[in-house]
Amino acid sequence: SDRIAVMNNGSLEQIGTPQEIYDKPKTKFVADFIGESNVMEGLVTDISGDIITVATECGNVKVKGEGFACDEFIYVCVRPENIKYGKKHMEGFTLKGVVKEHIYVGSIVKTILNLPNGDEIKVNRFAFEKMEDVNTVLSIYWNPENAVPIKRLDDKLVDFLEERQKEVFV
Repeated sequence: SDRIAVMNNGSLEQIGTPQEIYDKPKTKFVADFIGESNVMEGLVTDISGDIITVATECGNVKVKGEGFACDEFIYVCVRPENIKYGKKHMEGFTLKGVVKEHIYVGSIVKTILNLPNGDEIKVNRFAFEKMEDVNTVLSIYWNPENAVPIKRLDDKLVDFLEERQKEVFV
């Protein structure tokens, strides 16, 4: 198909092309439903142009997006093929994980990294790439353009109620 509608409990979550839905999910449900993804919750701590710094439970990350505000809780979605890792620290990222395992699936290797809070980050690499040893501590990062900031639905409800309250009392 050239257009997909994703529904959740009878509510329309997103309509778009397969690529739009995969690359730019509008809700956490869509990010989890379509393909494999890494979704983290965090607090927006800084905005510099269209680059947002998000403090997650396990470290700071960066994502490109607009329409967000400091002190707003959001989700950050990153597909496994867009995650990078290494022993060197990447500016703006303080997220670290420990290599749990490598799962070989033909030409792709799925690497699982454990975060300090027990969550896992999934990374896809080609089988010919060098793999770090199990139990190695690595910095986790990505190109901010390859991550998707997603508004929390409960924040949308709060925003809606605040706007509604302004209309009623004006």
